[in-house]
Amino acid sequence: MKRFFTLSAVALTFAAVTSSCLDNNGKEPENKATYNYGPVFNTITDKTTGEVYYNDDTEYQLTIDYVNSTLSVTTTDLKLSSGSQKHTIQISPMPVKIQTGTVEQGVQSIIVSAENAYAITAPTQLDITDLSLAWTDRAIGGAYNPLIGLSYTINDTYDVVVMPNTATYFGTVTSTNAMSGDAFTANNIKTVVKFNPLDGTAAIDLNGIQFVGAMPALNMTFPGIKFDAVKSTYTLASEALTPTIKDTPYPNYPITNLKAEASLATGKMTLSFTCTPMGMGAYNVTAEFGPVSIEE
Repeated sequence: MKRFFTLSAVALTFAAVTSSCLDNNGKEPENKATYNYGPVFNTITDKTTGEVYYNDDTEYQLTIDYVNSTLSVTTTDLKLSSGSQKHTIQISPMPVKIQTGTVEQGVQSIIVSAENAYAITAPTQLDITDLSLAWTDRAIGGAYNPLIGLSYTINDTYDVVVMPNTATYFGTVTSTNAMSGDAFTANNIKTVVKFNPLDGTAAIDLNGIQFVGAMPALNMTFPGIKFDAVKSTYTLASEALTPTIKDTPYPNYPITNLKAEASLATGKMTLSFTCTPMGMGAYNVTAEFGPVSIEE
């Protein structure tokens, strides 16, 4: 059975609060909630040069106003380059749209899209445009772990993608023997992508991975994978790598042609690679991941 935490039962809360009684001063009572999203890091791409800067150890405050059906965004840790000072951004409340069932049955999402978001920034004024935010309910192991895709542009020059330090997925992995065509499928494989903004690489932890039925289920890590982020989507790519098990390299399981694409907003990821275990021939592996375990 899937279990989800909701954004205070968002749709129902909007209806209930907006029809509430006036307070003693004849005004609608406030009903707001703030979620601290972090620690995360900003992937900042200079559109004029193509250079990418990773602004790590940041946090965003996302505040929902249930009375007015708006959401505002604040951060105090934005840096556009390694030598720049930190900026504070306070983006004024923006209208939100509620969607249901966008990821799995029963999931609710808040969607914000603003071409020109009014913002108060310091110490210098920054022009914020093309802001996009999707905030989707999810629980992992009974703990609230929402999916948040947030991106925006600064001064029509810097594209900012807000990235989590880790991203968790669950899904089906199919390995096909390149010679015989025999296929083996493993279900509900938990996969965690861990980002390292210091060097622009990521590691993929595959828990319980198998390539054939006779192979023991292994917890493998694929380290040192280059990642790129555009809006709320990121890609992973590596021509060749050596996996590790409990931090020990396993060169007898070489991985080649790894490619992945994931959406931060929906929690979905596709993954493909070739593994050539010594003495077993090559296996072409494909995977389809989603945001929740079938056991949730």
